[in-house]
Parts: sequence; structure tokens; C-alpha cells
Amino acid sequence: MTFLNLALLGGTAAGTIPLLIHLLHRRRVKPLPWAAMHLLRQHPALQRRNPQLEHLLLLLLRVAIPVLLALAMAWPVLTANRPLTGSAPSSTLLLLDHSPSMAALSGGLSSLERAKSEAARILQNLPRGSEFALLPLDASEALLPPSVNTRPALHLLQAHQPSPHAARPTEALEAAAALLPQMHHPHKQVVLLSDFQKSNWPPHQAALRTRALKKLLALPAPPKITLFQVGAGTAPNLAIESLEFPKPPVGPGQPVRFVANLRNYSPQPASEIRVAWKVDGETRSETRLSIAPQSSAQTAFTHAFPSAGSHWVEVFTDADSLTLDNSLLASVPVQERVRVLLVSGRPSSEPLQGETDFLEVALNPGSDAHSLLTPAVVDIPSFLPKALQKTAVVVLANVRSLGPQQLRDLEEFVRQGGGLLVFPGNRLDAQWYNQHLHRQGEGLMPFALHALRSDSAFPHPPGIRLLRPEHPAFAPLQDAGFSLSGAAIRQWFSLQAPEPSRAAPEILATLENGDPFLVESAFGSGTVLTCASACNSEWSNLPARPAFLPLMQRLVLHLSSHMLPPRNLAPGEPLSLRFPSPPANSPAKENFASVLAPDGTPSKIPLSRKDDRLQGQFPETTLPGLYLVTGPSGETQHFAVNAPRTESDPELLSSPQLQALANELQAERVESGDQFQQAALRSRNGIELWRWLLLGVLLCAFGELLIQNRFRPSKEGKEGRR
Repeated sequence: MTFLNLALLGGTAAGTIPLLIHLLHRRRVKPLPWAAMHLLRQHPALQRRNPQLEHLLLLLLRVAIPVLLALAMAWPVLTANRPLTGSAPSSTLLLLDHSPSMAALSGGLSSLERAKSEAARILQNLPRGSEFALLPLDASEALLPPSVNTRPALHLLQAHQPSPHAARPTEALEAAAALLPQMHHPHKQVVLLSDFQKSNWPPHQAALRTRALKKLLALPAPPKITLFQVGAGTAPNLAIESLEFPKPPVGPGQPVRFVANLRNYSPQPASEIRVAWKVDGETRSETRLSIAPQSSAQTAFTHAFPSAGSHWVEVFTDADSLTLDNSLLASVPVQERVRVLLVSGRPSSEPLQGETDFLEVALNPGSDAHSLLTPAVVDIPSFLPKALQKTAVVVLANVRSLGPQQLRDLEEFVRQGGGLLVFPGNRLDAQWYNQHLHRQGEGLMPFALHALRSDSAFPHPPGIRLLRPEHPAFAPLQDAGFSLSGAAIRQWFSLQAPEPSRAAPEILATLENGDPFLVESAFGSGTVLTCASACNSEWSNLPARPAFLPLMQRLVLHLSSHMLPPRNLAPGEPLSLRFPSPPANSPAKENFASVLAPDGTPSKIPLSRKDDRLQGQFPETTLPGLYLVTGPSGETQHFAVNAPRTESDPELLSSPQLQALANELQAERVESGDQFQQAALRSRNGIELWRWLLLGVLLCAFGELLIQNRFRPSKEGKEGRR
């Protein structure tokens, strides 16, 4: 208990005045005996209660009135055994939620606008000399480091725009624990301004939030935490959740099917929603959809790009209160040709007698007008660095071994994003493969070659069983009706798994006896596929099966898809720029790439020479949208950056859930600026008791009046005594 007007506490001495009056005017009664007194004592009906108790109560009430009035004027404050800061400077850290959900509108005002307005009001009401900082709830870099100048902070709040990043409150609380020690005033407070979207506060992260809270409470001056709900309310939302399209390379004239998945998060049906498709900025298709409440729907669009180069597709709907999830972009690089280098360990001039003959026919059948693949066959001595230029996939078919330089060139090729497909054969040196290509799990091949097996040990040649039918190399086969049933493998190598301590590769298919048949692993930025059997007709009947042609094409296309850097990214992921290197005899010059951001901001990125290409990186991709990149020779590339859909569900924490969260974080919960100001006043000045004391004065005065009226003789009593 603390008294803010301590001098007025002396007014409590006025409580002695009623006591003195009582003592000075106390009646001195002299008993006078008379003859009939004994008759009254014997008659109970004529006895009266002793008035001493009522007089004592009346005295206490008269003493309490001036005492309580003096205490109220002294302004008592309940402080809970902690020092008061009053108007002393403080340190305030604002955690501002500017995630996509804060753009939801209600009454013409977004949740972010409300949050900025309340944040400005908090800053303006801070005591003189207070310091403050502004930290986003997505735990990115501080919007405003610790400062005492409110003018730039207010200007920053006014100009601040929504972020495409989802809120990460747990990481933001940990960032607050790291930032608060840089603020110097002993009275610290953390104010979290958010709409408290339910998806950002999942129950399974309670332990992580508790860990962050412990860091805050372990500070030398633990802060007071306030949860300030500024949400504009749950607004209906229709979101385009995803856009699906083939990931392998696309060729000119090849039909590409795009599928958009939409969801209606509203409790009301969405009727006749317009869904439009754009290709390279030009609207090509429109449709109308009706989606039931809390339901999903799909719409598809098929397009054939007429020319090679970089293209982009956008699907969008009519805007609602949350605009960031009303569209999705896709960058589609269209390639003229994909070069595949077939290294044959057994060349032959006879038709279909060479090691790669069946494979060459499968990759370039001649009748497919949309075939992207251009195979080129070389023998082992011709496998030189020059042959790797402009190559996307290398196939080793029954290659006995490679020279040291050939092996180094192949490893660097795969590490930079190239694809490698390995087929064994009767000329293969298993010991060399295990020593140099497997290298105890550190080399290109994920599994070691163990023993050569044949179907003579089985009742019939084992077939192939797919473990990953949904894999990009197998799914198109299933859709087209091709099957691997009927394939018979007569000879194969058993593939030995790496040590348990190493990362296990993925087995895509096995033989019916359980031996691995096709294994995939990553090596650097590239991918390696290892087959247990050969690609000729001597070790299996697979080359004669109808599924062989589409299977080999899909495997090679899948391997080549990693040659190009990713073009479809999330906010914050860097753009990997890659361009062909100019000829060696061209004039020396500085190489740059130009990047045009979605908001029209241009940037110049230096490119460095790496082998036969120029490479660079652009990290500033916080804005969602289309990034246009122009290379040194004028070639263009499109990169699509799409905002995450984690906040598309607009449901907010209910009042009980928000109160439970406040209890979990040992925080105070407010929903308006007035509530926050009252909470801040209590925090700085304690709980004021003067109102309760004035109420006590009124109750005492009322009680004194009742008791005094009890002592006053009634009119009937006076007439009876007459």
C-alpha cells in the first residue's frame, strides 16, 4: 500500500473529534430508587435492551467517516509489493503483427490499420524520456531499433504495409528476449498487437512458447506482457490454395495442364465466383465456380506454349478482404531440347546390339512431335568435358570404369544440378564402382554393387514392384495406362544399403524377391538414379515392353528437371540466376543481370563465371509477385514468388482461448486503447483505492443515519407519555 498524497494522511486525526464529543457529552446518570421499581423488573414486556451496543456502533461509524474520507484524499494505491514508476521513463517493445491476415477489412478499416493506430497511441502516451522499439511478429529484422524519438516511429507506422510472411509468435518472443537487454529503463513492457489468428497459435507449440516465456522472465528486469487484440473480426475468405502443373521440362507445342485448388473458408456459400487464367499477362480463359461453405473445388486449364523461352501463368479470382491469396503465379521455362549424353560401354554397328541402342530409340522415337529429348551416344574415350557442355543428363550404360579426370568432371556436373542414370552390365568393374562411384556412401552411387544374381535361383524371373507409384517418373505412366507388369528381370546386381549412420537413399522400385531395382539419391544440386539391371535385352525383357519407352523418357525428364534453378519460390527464398557463359574469344566485360521486382524496383546483380555458365543470386524476394530477370545477352527469365497460404483460414482465437493464452504467457489481455491505458496506469501506479473508500464513507453516513433515527422517540410514544 502506497499513499500518493501522503500529507493528507494527517486528516485521519479528525476521527478523534466524534470520540471527544462523545466523552464530553456523556450523560452522568444518578440512580434514584422508588417503591414500584421491583414491579417493573418483574415484568418482561416493560424491559428495554441495553442501548450501549448501539451507542458504541454509532460512535464507530462517526469516527470512521472522517478517517475514511482522509484516507481517500491521501490517494491510496495497492502496489503488490513492487515499486511504482509513476511518470518515470520506461522501455516499451511493440510486437506488431503485419502478416497477411491483418489485411482483412471490417468497416472499411483493416486490422493492420487498427494496430498501427493503437501503436501510435501507445507511443504518444509514454512518459517523457521513454525508449521504445518495434519488432514484427514474423520475427524478421526489427522495424525500429530502440529509440526515444517518436517522430520517425510514427512516420514508419503510417507508411508500413502488410507483409507476405506468416506470423511466428514463438520466434518473435525469443527475439524480444534478445532485444530487451538493449533497453535501459527498469520498467519494461512487451505489447503484442495482433488479430490472434488461430492458425498462428497452435496448441502443439505451447512448449515452445513456454520456453520463450522463460527467457523473458529470466531477464534482470522481467517485462510485463500485454496481449492487445486488434482484429477486425473474422471476415469471409476465398483462397486459391495451390496450383499444380508438370514439373519436368516443357517443350514448344506440348500441352500442359494446370489445376488450381480453391477453398471457401466462409460459413456462407460462394456463388458464381469468377476464376480467370492469364498466360504471359494475357487473359486466355475464364470460368465460374460455386463452392459450398467450408469446402474446396478445382478448376483446370490446358495450354501449349508456342515457343521456347521463359513463360508465366497466373490464376486469379475476384478480390475479397484478404487479397494476398486471391491469385497464384507459375513460372514455366519452355525448352527447345534437352540433351542427353549416353556413354556406351559396348558400342556396336549392328542394329539394337549396342548397349545404348534400345535406350536411344526410347528417348528419340522419331514419331513424337513433342519429344524434348535429344540423345547423343559416345564411347568411353570420347567422354570429355566438352561433351558435358549443354548436357542435362548423363547415362552410364555398362561402362567398365572412368578415368580420374572423367570422374571429377562427372561429379562436378551432377553437383551443379545435372542428372546421372547408371545401368550395369557384363563389362562393369564392380570393384571400381564401389571404390570410386559409391565410396562408402560419399560418392555418386548411393548403394554398393554386391553380387551378380540371375533368375536361375528362382522358379521364374522376378518382376518389378513400384514402391512410389506417385513419383514424378511413374505417375504419368499410371495415368496413361502403362504398366510394368509382365517385365521379367533375368540378371541383376544386388544393391547393398549404406551404413545405418548415413542418410538412406530412396528406393523407388524393387524386384518381386525384395532386391532394390531403382534407387534415387541427391548429390549436390543434382540427382542420381541407379538401376540394378542393364538397359539391354540380354538381362531382361523390359526393353521389349510397351512401358519401356515412356518409363525411360520420364526418368530422364525427371533427372533433367534439376538442371534449371527453381523458378517458383516462397517469399525470402533467393533467386538463383544462371546464364550461358559468353565465348572465350568474346571481348572481356563485366557481366550483370537486371532484376525488376513486382513493385517496379530495378536492381543490378553481378554474375560470376563458373565453368560454361554465369551465376548470381538475388536475395531480396520479400514481395510476392513476378520477378523479371534479364541476362547479359538480353535473355529473360521469370521467377514467381507466391505468398504462403498458412493464414488463409481467417478464424481467430475465441475469447476463452485467448484468455487461456494470456494465462499461459502470464500476460494481461486488452481489447481497446482505453483498456490498455487503464492497465498501463495500474502497472505504473498500482490499483487505486480512493473510490472504494468514498463508497465506505457513504455507507457509514447511511448507517449512522439509520441508527440515529432508531434512537429518536416515535410520535405515538410521546402522546402516550402525555
